[in-house]
Amino acid sequence: KTLAEALSRPGMISSQELRSLAEATYQSPVVSFYSDVTPQMLIPAQSGIVRAFRSMKKTALEGYKTFIESLPRRQQKIVGNDLRDIESFLTGCPVAKGIRSLIIFKSGTALNEVLALPVRCTNHLIVDPDPFVLPLENILEEHHRVLALQVSKEESAFFVYQLGYFRKIDRIKSFVPTDSVDASRPGHVQRHRLNHLHWH
Repeated sequence: KTLAEALSRPGMISSQELRSLAEATYQSPVVSFYSDVTPQMLIPAQSGIVRAFRSMKKTALEGYKTFIESLPRRQQKIVGNDLRDIESFLTGCPVAKGIRSLIIFKSGTALNEVLALPVRCTNHLIVDPDPFVLPLENILEEHHRVLALQVSKEESAFFVYQLGYFRKIDRIKSFVPTDSVDASRPGHVQRHRLNHLHWH
């Protein structure tokens, strides 16, 4: 999937998904990008995020110069393409209102993950064989997952709520007795049915 397609999914990520992300083996280095998003950075047209990324990219290319130059030429090219893809994505993809941080993990076509979260993060741009997940682990530890229930007569739905997002995980449908009066039924039968409805 592309970065734009990755952004379209809910921003929630579980500890298990994060562990799988960190433990996977990637053929090329992973670019991990964390951006603290302020309202001023989104006007005009997210130019502040793009400027921040370019500044962090320049620092990262200097800091990881020895590591990048030690890579095979094909992997060097993938890292360069990943950085260009992230910049292009930041330039053209709108960030929703209320988002306070943008997190991207990219490694060629093997890894394209984008998380837009309503909580703050620290700015980082890391090029490494593995995803830099420590800041995201800290965010998940500070914001616990909560089970939420939505109950109606016909159906109960179960959701997980975390970081401003709901994810539906299950539902239970139930038979609901009618509350209408049926003159052809004895009174005790109708009272039993109404009791059943009340208990339900």
